[in-house]
This record gives sequence, C-alpha cells and structure tokens, in this order.
Amino acid sequence: MRRPLASSSSSRPHPNDPPRRIDRAFPDPDPDPPDEDARRIVPPWFDERHEPLTDTQAWNARRQRLRAQWREAIGLDRLGPARGRPTVPVVRAEDHDAGVIRRLVEYGSEPDAVWRAYLLRPIESTSASNRREDAQNVVRLRPGAVVFHSTTDETIRQPAGLTADASKHLGLDLARRGWVVVCPECFLWRHSQANRYHQAVAWLERQAGKPVAGLAKMTTDAQAALDLLLSQPGVDPMRIAAVGHSLGAKQALYLAAFDDRVAATVFSEGGLGLTHSNWNDPWYLGTLLDPDPDPDPHRPHLRLNHVELLTLIAPRGFALIGGDSADGARSQPLIRAAGTVWDRLGHPEALGMLNHRRGHTLPEEARVALFAWLEERCATTLATCQSDQGRVNP
Repeated sequence: MRRPLASSSSSRPHPNDPPRRIDRAFPDPDPDPPDEDARRIVPPWFDERHEPLTDTQAWNARRQRLRAQWREAIGLDRLGPARGRPTVPVVRAEDHDAGVIRRLVEYGSEPDAVWRAYLLRPIESTSASNRREDAQNVVRLRPGAVVFHSTTDETIRQPAGLTADASKHLGLDLARRGWVVVCPECFLWRHSQANRYHQAVAWLERQAGKPVAGLAKMTTDAQAALDLLLSQPGVDPMRIAAVGHSLGAKQALYLAAFDDRVAATVFSEGGLGLTHSNWNDPWYLGTLLDPDPDPDPHRPHLRLNHVELLTLIAPRGFALIGGDSADGARSQPLIRAAGTVWDRLGHPEALGMLNHRRGHTLPEEARVALFAWLEERCATTLATCQSDQGRVNP
C-alpha cells in the first residue's frame, strides 16, 4: 500500500471538494482523450529494442543514453557548461520587511554578463547565522531551493514576495519555513523588450553560434542559480529542491532531469505533455517539435517524449500539481507510465500528483500540500543520508 506524501484525511466533506494530498491515488477517473502524449507513451522500463530491462544496472545504462539523446536534441552541450562560472554574489539591496533576510544580488552566469536573483534566508541569531545546532552539538544544515518565476514582467519579485499575488510567493514562503532560497531571472526578460521573446531567441542563437533550444539556455542558467544556492553557508547539498509554476515549472523539470543535485521537484501547471502547453514556442523547444522531417542536420528532430524525460529524475522526488488547465486529469497517463520506473527502483512514494481542479492557479490547498510534500521529502532524504553514514562509519 502506498503511503501518501502529505498526511491528510482521505474523506472529503463534499464530492466536489478538491484533494489535499500529493500521491498517485488519482481521484479523477482515468481520462481517455484524443491526446498525442497519451497515445505515444512507450513503457519506459524497456531498451531501444523494446526489450524489458533486467535490473537497475540496465536501467542506469538506459538512463545515461536517454539523457545524452536529450542533451544533443536541445543543444545543451552546444552552450557550454554553466557550472564553474563565478557564483560569489554582489548584494545590491537588502531588507528584512517580510521576516526573512531578502537580498537582491548579482552573480556570474554568462561569461560576460551578470544576472540578478533574490537570495532569501531565515533570520537567525548571530551565533547561529551560518548553522543550527541541536543539544548534542550536531550541525543541522538547512534545505535549499531554486524557485523560478512564472511568465510575468515582475520576474524575480514574484517568488521573492514583492508582488500583489501572494499565491506565487513560493520563495518567500519557503524561507519563512526555514529554507535558503534563490529566485533567479529567466533570460527571456534579460534579452528582449516589451515581451518580444523572439528577440531573446535571436540573441541566444547569435551567442551560441549554433541552433539551440531556449530550454537549453534556461537549464544552464538554472544550474548556475543552483551553484549560487550551494555556495551559501549552511545549505544542505543533499536537500535541494527545484520549484516552479507555469514557465517556472518547465525550468524546474529540465533542471531536475539534467542535474542530479536536485532531490525534489515541484512542477505546477507547466503542462507535462508536449501537447499540453506551448512547448513548441521558439523560446522553449521550437522547431524540435515540428512534425515535418527536420531539414537541418545540425538540429535533430526531437522524437522523444516527456515521459522519458521525467524518468531521468527517478528515483528522486517529483510532484505534479495541476488544475485541469495545463495539467490535471490528462497528466495521469504520463505520471502512471513514468511511475513504473519509480516502482522498479523501490521508491514509489517519491512520485505523485495533485489535481486541485481550479485552473491555471496555485490555490491555498495546493500550496499547503506542496510545502508538506517538500518537507517530507527533505526529512526522508536526511534520514537516508544519516542511515548511510551510520553504515559507513559505525
């Protein structure tokens, strides 16, 4: 029997009341839509010859090949590595107005440019500013999160808690719960004017000198933000989350798929299926999703699907939150298919979804569930690490 990822009563006062936990119970009936993603799902626990994999070692080899294919398809390696670039932030502004330390910082992301982010952390006493200690003087590091903004001209102000819509203040809310948080800026607003995102795409192709997908740039920038987070004092490298809504969810998914440092991911209304959202826009995957044969040999056609991409995250934590807009009932076949990998790897509880059925929003019950899920995943990760250390150093 699967244990729910966020504790909650299974009974609801009204049949139409939305669920309040993240799991794979799927309260909605199984959908049967004329949906390309649902029809094209290939069982992931198979190799390229459609032969079932025999064990975890075979899956790990398959996973490495899948990751390499995706990296090549989106042009991730053609951008060069994001990791290793300067991450020491320069503080441009600081306030404590929201009960946390909130700093506007600039840091290195591109070789010849700086990027902005909000860096948030709890307010601590001077003696415990860099770490917390329990009664046995054991160091207690804090969990950390990279929280991406959605499509808004407010960009990094949104997750940092400086906008009117409090439901999107995810970075601020996590900092109030004891997390260290980085809220980075998406390149679309850095290299375009008046929401003309095509300008940013043109800039990217000039910079790269080769065709690359916009999501490749978003992923390298997300990795640089993760470097920044891990450079902060008192952050536990084993308890790192990627969190985002809509545009931010897309970035969180790709960061987790290509960077194993992410232990838990929250994907809210990003449109998991390739036909569930605007993945074909040029600032995401663009012509890689063109159904016609690809005439450019330097830009291979993406013949994969997001079930395969999602399995690159297994067995780490992944929570999908939908509202029957970009995600929801139609996301169930994808989660169910990818879940076979989590099951085979022995961590079925680490994958789940919640459908609040309230559209492209993030209502309070979904926020409560995602915070509870993140805290449980971090507690599970910490307990596993301590158990492993106990076996190595008795």
